[in-house]
Amino acid sequence: MVKALRASGPPDGHRSWYVHYTVRRPLPTWKDLAKSLGNVVQEFRERLDDPPAELRVGRAIRLRFLPAGRTYDTLLVLGGSADHDSGGFVVAELLRNLKICIAEKNRKVAPVRHKYGEWWLALEDRVAYGALDRGDVREVREALGHVPGFVKVLLVSPIDPTRGIDILA
Repeated sequence: MVKALRASGPPDGHRSWYVHYTVRRPLPTWKDLAKSLGNVVQEFRERLDDPPAELRVGRAIRLRFLPAGRTYDTLLVLGGSADHDSGGFVVAELLRNLKICIAEKNRKVAPVRHKYGEWWLALEDRVAYGALDRGDVREVREALGHVPGFVKVLLVSPIDPTRGIDILA
């Protein structure tokens, strides 16, 4: 988000604007999201004579614009955010889902487990979206302990597939 707002460029004689965004899941891929954010930033810049109070990026993100009290280096400045799907219990929800998925995948591969010496499980992380900090990762690892059947269990962000963690490492 910050990168997209920086791309708004200088205010060019206009005031700067604070942007507050809210998020609802599921989110599109990061590639699609970045393109859509760029389009919304451009649309706002084009409408400076009568700026909108709010613009949406699909159904997932809503941007609200408020006049800044001063001029910044960029037209748009991050003012705040809210995640309407966060319940404050991300680790607990992630653990609950991991236990379900691991048990289900173990059942599914049981008939062919003997064909391979080692099994990895890669899961799309639609709970934390790759936003776990070190403490969260440590908590997940401690709570899961040994996971029978898999050498690695990978969580991959659906927004940015380059962001992933091995929760057993």
